[in-house]
Amino acid sequence: MSSSIGHFYRDKMSVFHVYAPLLDKLDLNLMEQHKLIPMHKDELGYWVCSVPALTDGSRYMLRVNGKYYPYPASRSQPDGVHQASAVVANYVITLEKRSLGNQSTQI
Repeated sequence: MSSSIGHFYRDKMSVFHVYAPLLDKLDLNLMEQHKLIPMHKDELGYWVCSVPALTDGSRYMLRVNGKYYPYPASRSQPDGVHQASAVVANYVITLEKRSLGNQSTQI
């Protein structure tokens, strides 16, 4: 299991990693799809779940003990820090371009 946290794309899937070693249960709430996805905890306290790749701006929250929270490690909370988190689809491309110094090289 990777120790990275947040949302990532891997093999046409959206993968979510959350570090919360003290929790006994954690769910991912996909807001637009009205789906609650159970997350699974590894031996180091990282929770993970995968869903078919989400589009840019897709909103999600974490459910802890029946209450909903934005993910504090998300890359975007467009409606404010107390509202749903959002997927940032071009995050990796943006980082790659930044590391190239905004050169016109296609990625």
